[in-house]
Amino acid sequence: MIFIVKIDESMAKKEAVKTKNTKAKRRQPVKKKIVIEDMAKHEKDKIFAMWAGVIFFMVLIFIFWLFTFRSTMETKSSVNQDEQFNWQEVKQEFSQTMQEVKGNLSEINQLREEIVAETEEAQMSDEQLEELKQKILDKNIEEENIATSSEIIIDN
Repeated sequence: MIFIVKIDESMAKKEAVKTKNTKAKRRQPVKKKIVIEDMAKHEKDKIFAMWAGVIFFMVLIFIFWLFTFRSTMETKSSVNQDEQFNWQEVKQEFSQTMQEVKGNLSEINQLREEIVAETEEAQMSDEQLEELKQKILDKNIEEENIATSSEIIIDN
């Protein structure tokens, strides 16, 4: 009988597992449905909060723009009343600027001529360097000849 009891216990466990599985299977769709509804509500709330924030900042920027626009218009109107366009002043400033440009151009030309003169002097110094190289080479050749002739004397 003990053996039969063990079989009955194992079968009872299997039946309990089956009933739990069937109950769990029945409950899962209900939980998923509730979770999905909660997620959808949460997403709607997030989208609403986003749009509320965007609209709030748009209104804030628009109000700031209105205040600055009004002050800008007041400033421009006061400037226009105080100033009138003066052709004589513009002509004088233009002619003064052109004279400054001409003066700067003459300075640039003088500097360019100085640079050209310096490069010509540098070329002359290159020619002098070539002459010095020749003299040094000639002296080296003479010293080598003297050294070889003294070596011959030493060998004897």
